[in-house]
Amino acid sequence: MLDLTKPMVLFSQTTMDAEDYQMLIEAIHNSIRKIDGDASLLRVVNSVCGSVSNRRSQLKTFALSHDVVVFVAGRNSSNGKVLYDACKSVNRRTYFVESSSELDLDLFANVSTVGVCGATSTPLWLMEQVAEAIRKIII
Repeated sequence: MLDLTKPMVLFSQTTMDAEDYQMLIEAIHNSIRKIDGDASLLRVVNSVCGSVSNRRSQLKTFALSHDVVVFVAGRNSSNGKVLYDACKSVNRRTYFVESSSELDLDLFANVSTVGVCGATSTPLWLMEQVAEAIRKIII
């Protein structure tokens, strides 16, 4: 429970959706107004990572344009989890791998297009390596 009569500082996880963060800020401000409180007691720090937030919508569009999406990232990557979830939310045939050794041949049966993408921290060479392994499987 927030004490809306005392100074507060609001931070978000860097991978939080920017729109969700804005809605949270507005909800707190509305709660402060309801008690006739001082809105200046709330200090908001813009701690949302723009590169993750901006990529979310781009990746959703990308995921929709492919039959299967292979998302490449480290299992402990926070932005990887968020961006993978964005792809998976629009394409249920989105699969998370750390390397080409985790590819399952059955995923590519009767598939016309496969998209390979990754977290902001995933090296391009690793995504290219996974893409090349997929090409060898489906050709």
